[in-house]
Amino acid sequence: MPRRAPVLLGIAVAGGALGVACDHSDARTPPVRDRDAAAAELRAALTALPPALAEPLAVAPYLNDRWIARTPGAECTVPDAGKAGVRRRVHARLPDASALVVYVRAAEPPAETDRDAAWHVFEREPTDTNGIERVEIVRRARDGTQLGFVWDAPRGRASVVRWPAEGGYRAEESLHPRTSPLTPALVAAGRRVLTLRCPAHGPPLPPGARDR
Repeated sequence: MPRRAPVLLGIAVAGGALGVACDHSDARTPPVRDRDAAAAELRAALTALPPALAEPLAVAPYLNDRWIARTPGAECTVPDAGKAGVRRRVHARLPDASALVVYVRAAEPPAETDRDAAWHVFEREPTDTNGIERVEIVRRARDGTQLGFVWDAPRGRASVVRWPAEGGYRAEESLHPRTSPLTPALVAAGRRVLTLRCPAHGPPLPPGARDR
């Protein structure tokens, strides 16, 4: 049975409008990993989902630095400066006029001499969700309906949240166990976001650099 949905932690949804909570920036920066591999992992995970879930989660083309840089209003930010862990948020208006917000929180990487090696969160197997603590993805259609997806590691479950077009908090939540195919799809999306270069984290990609 659907349940009344909780308020998302990283994304503000009020009065039928999808918004982004106050953002700051910090100095924690993951090294750039293989973007193509991260996007491919997400696309592969979506093949195990029914179309009703896979289609709104097919956001890999928009989770790359070049698309964000050239799209008006699109941005990657680092919220909650000073708090433990690593956080990223992407906010964009998509070509079909729908809105997209993705929020990711991951564990702080361990301190190691080899800074790249410390970011082992990118090196785990796709079925391993350790390190990705929370992923929130919300799509808002042109008619005002909203569909949200959440991976909640502490609770060991994923969920789908639906908001009606008329607005308000009258949303419903459907729970999915950790073993659901929704879990690797959300974790893959989280890994993809963590490969992005947010504005505070270094110069843009040089001409000709690969980012897909």
